[in-house]
Amino acid sequence: TEFIYDLLACEVEELLSVKEAETRSAFLFYLYQVTKNKVVIEGIPEDNKDQFYYIACEQAYLKNDPVFIRYHLFTLSFDRLSNLTDEETEKLGSQFGSFFKKVEGYLKNPYAEPLKRFVRKQLPPFLILFELIKKNSKNIEEIVTQHDVLQEKTRELCKEKYHETGDKLKTAGIRSIIYIFATKMLFILLIEVPFSRFVYGSVDLLAVAINGLFPPFLMGLTVSMVSVPTDRNTARIFERIIYILDADDSFENSVILTIPKKKQERRPILFGLFSLMYLGITLTVFWGIFRLLDFFDFHVVSKIIFLFFISVVTFFGFRIRQIAKEYRLETSESILSPFVDIIFLPIVSVGKLLSNQLSKINFLMFIFDFLIEAPFKLIVELIEEWIRFARQRKDEIL
Repeated sequence: TEFIYDLLACEVEELLSVKEAETRSAFLFYLYQVTKNKVVIEGIPEDNKDQFYYIACEQAYLKNDPVFIRYHLFTLSFDRLSNLTDEETEKLGSQFGSFFKKVEGYLKNPYAEPLKRFVRKQLPPFLILFELIKKNSKNIEEIVTQHDVLQEKTRELCKEKYHETGDKLKTAGIRSIIYIFATKMLFILLIEVPFSRFVYGSVDLLAVAINGLFPPFLMGLTVSMVSVPTDRNTARIFERIIYILDADDSFENSVILTIPKKKQERRPILFGLFSLMYLGITLTVFWGIFRLLDFFDFHVVSKIIFLFFISVVTFFGFRIRQIAKEYRLETSESILSPFVDIIFLPIVSVGKLLSNQLSKINFLMFIFDFLIEAPFKLIVELIEEWIRFARQRKDEIL
């Protein structure tokens, strides 16, 4: 019954914006058709692989939840509910139970995560191409058939999207810094200071200052180190768009990802050794932080609060980095990247767990939007307008 209600709700939503729904569906299908042969899953029927890959495309590109994915799988198998005749509806009734079970099996397939990660890596050129089509729908054929025009349009659009990404990074950074600072002050005033007075009889102002200021500082430092893509990335996107549009299907049929049906057997001795090493690194990282805090005379509650916020800040920083990757075509990572990941992964994991609890007080974000972010945007716009005005006056003099 809930499934039927979901189907009806999805259909109503799409019927209220038919053109937008059809555009999204066309782009999704194009992404799916161009890239589906790049993936091979060993030991399963091709039809099942296609279903799994279609679901991954919906999740990565449209970011749809299972409700909408079920509805789209339904329309692909049958049709929109409002288009079904009485005879077709009666026939559907006998197939509905088995179809529901089949869809649930598709959604819970064991290849969902690697497929979704793969699709995300393919997205940047498709996002630019789709936006190019939407903005130039009347003369898109003329644009894509002229190399120089397509290159210039791609460059302009990439520049615009990078600027939007920069604004998103700035907004996310400001929100995160204020959020961390505000919640940190609450923890200090409500927990750390009263505990210090009650147990130790005094408050270590240096420890309180470090505990209050270092997490926002670390958040600001993390955000400042995240950059938007460069012209080199634009060139790679344009090159990939050419491959996508080219009539030569060798690009579409070149396999990039092969997923074995069975998990590769791990060598138990090496796996155990690496697990112990990872555990040792994790304990060393947290032990090192505790020892450093001992140097500044942090008591146990201050240490816990400090680690709490460092974990949250690290996770926020990781999430903000994902914003910058939306239009970035990934290149080969540094050989040191896996080692850096091993050090920070435990902290990020703890931060993710804690941030889920912090999300319950996200009403602060609504207040900050009006008290902090809106005035900040106004100030930035005024400064940009003044710089533009000054440059015009300078050009007139020259």
